[in-house]
Amino acid sequence: MANTFKNAHGEAAASSTVVYTCPGATTAIIFAASFSNIDGTNEVAVTVETVDTSASTTKTVHSALPIPIKDTYALDSKIVLEATDTIKVSAGATGDVDYTLSILEIS
Repeated sequence: MANTFKNAHGEAAASSTVVYTCPGATTAIIFAASFSNIDGTNEVAVTVETVDTSASTTKTVHSALPIPIKDTYALDSKIVLEATDTIKVSAGATGDVDYTLSILEIS
């Protein structure tokens, strides 16, 4: 088994967008995640979802989580993904939130 550490980072869009997909024949553990409000003038809401592709279900991890101006929210729980499962993120407005996911892929 190979263990590989990865980062997924970017800018959250206003609509729910896939920000990470677990590769085939792999299990992934999201062991840290941060969401930073970079707007500067407004509080912003962030939604984080997991998509279990084998069960065809989407579950909300956080719904419209408010992040104050120039503040960061750190996810305090681990998320385990099976092959082809995804993480989706959305923000109140495109360009208001930067995200970083720290991931361990086990293949």
